[in-house]
Amino acid sequence: MRLLALLGLFAPRRRAGLWLAGAAAATTALPWLAWRAAHDIGGRIALGDGLDPGFLADRADRLGAGTEGLLSGLLDPTEWLLLVPLAVVLALAGFARERRVAWLALPSLLAAGFAFLAWAYWADRDEIDYLVSTSAYRVVDPLVLTAAVAVPLLAERLLSRR
Repeated sequence: MRLLALLGLFAPRRRAGLWLAGAAAATTALPWLAWRAAHDIGGRIALGDGLDPGFLADRADRLGAGTEGLLSGLLDPTEWLLLVPLAVVLALAGFARERRVAWLALPSLLAAGFAFLAWAYWADRDEIDYLVSTSAYRVVDPLVLTAAVAVPLLAERLLSRR
């Protein structure tokens, strides 16, 4: 979903189709949301608390532990072969060469995804060490897999421009 939003921003000629695809994808969540509402099942984080600066300030100590855990899961070379840094370097190299904003879509997407995960850990009600040890290694998977798909595409585009 985030990818569609970013592509919509960076690909103006295809914006309408991307927004339509994004809206169609978002509607697939409606049955799940309706079921949760019908059974009175709340989320892990109360949105009011998660967006309250006072609530977050009281939990500021969680931010460092959460981001450290996420970064270790994301950047561990024994897990992912540094796919995320490689994708970011390739995208920045493409931007440096062509000066086209579209090259910044992937780093922006990865940064937004990481910021969302860091916020979720910051605002979550569970004890932070437990949360990091049981989930940080796997919640970064979408970011890593996005980078893994992008690396060969970015490399091919960079090599074809020579």
